[in-house]
Amino acid sequence: MVTYDRYPAVDSGYNFPPEVRTSIAAAAELKAAFMPITKGTLPNGTWLNNLVASSDVGVYGMPDSNTYTNAPTTLGSGTATLEVLRAGNSSIVQRITLSTTMFWRESIDASADNWSAWQQVQSKADADVRFTGLDARFNAILLSTTLDLNTLINVSNTYYRPVAPADWVAQHYPVNSGGVLREVSWSADSSIQTFETYSNSPRRYMRIRSVTWGAWSSADDRFDARVTAVDSLINGHEQRLDHIDQVLYNIATIPEIPGNLMPDPLNPGFYLIGE
Repeated sequence: MVTYDRYPAVDSGYNFPPEVRTSIAAAAELKAAFMPITKGTLPNGTWLNNLVASSDVGVYGMPDSNTYTNAPTTLGSGTATLEVLRAGNSSIVQRITLSTTMFWRESIDASADNWSAWQQVQSKADADVRFTGLDARFNAILLSTTLDLNTLINVSNTYYRPVAPADWVAQHYPVNSGGVLREVSWSADSSIQTFETYSNSPRRYMRIRSVTWGAWSSADDRFDARVTAVDSLINGHEQRLDHIDQVLYNIATIPEIPGNLMPDPLNPGFYLIGE
């Protein structure tokens, strides 16, 4: 019978002696406790929702030739790997890996067949593509001197042109000026463009595309037109007031005429001066 009468001491940090630590690390039982359990190939037609027991925990192969109920609908083709992980007494996590694509889902109460939807984990390549698209939106793109703005369709980006091209009318710029162009498209036939000019008094223009591009319009121009109309109206009223003031002044300065005034029967509106 083996007698366990040697109790290893620990240092001030409660660390075992190196020899004891080496012995523990080499123990097969410890390695098995932390290594995934290989369960072999998952049988064809397996219902993944049923893999909820402690005995189901492990790693399974999923051949491309097999079909599995409750698998991700966008899994794709190829040999995949299924990992069944128990996260608690009744919580199960399933993870499927196919090449560089990974899906996962969980069930808080696996016994009630209550699973979350499969979620795809974003890969670094996917993230790089998405961030590249975001960079294009936040970093303005230089417009070439020959680009016709009508050809910018079904894009959502920010562009700039330091100065207007020589043929700015034919290239469908709103004005003879450089500026910043922003376009947002929400379908193949629908877009909106805004153009802000480079100047000390910047102007903003807008147009909409519904299959074909509409004409440029400017809220600034419309505002200026309204201001001009209001100024004209005010000037007209001021001129009328000036005329009224002049009439009142003329009336007030008419010299007094001696005698009596009598209506002229032959000229209505006129008066005769009597003695």
